[in-house]
Amino acid sequence: ITSYSLLVTHYSLLITRYSLLITHFSLLITFMSLPFIYHPDYVTPLPDAHRFPMPKFRLLYELLLSDKVADVNQFHTPKLPNQATIELVHTKEFVNGYLQGNLDTKAQRRIGLPWSPQLVNRTCTAVGGTI
Repeated sequence: ITSYSLLVTHYSLLITRYSLLITHFSLLITFMSLPFIYHPDYVTPLPDAHRFPMPKFRLLYELLLSDKVADVNQFHTPKLPNQATIELVHTKEFVNGYLQGNLDTKAQRRIGLPWSPQLVNRTCTAVGGTI
């Protein structure tokens, strides 16, 4: 192996590293400009023994900010959708029953979370964040 071939190999590796660095930086810049949707109402109290990890929404928000993966200005606060919008994908009877807390036991069990006014607000806020 000649000095020339070692030099070419060395520069080739440097160019590859530089290219990877530029790609990584480009991806980071792209991610840093992504919008995020978050609302404090995404977290609502559940019974202590409940299996749904409700705090994960707040924890993810805090982690993205503390690790400087996202800036607070990237976060958008959703608005509550009106009932007619929700009724585009659910029957009026189901929506009314859910909002008022008088769904039949079977329908409430399918939801998997215990009904509360806070949960209704959380659910509607999450719908607003989706649309």
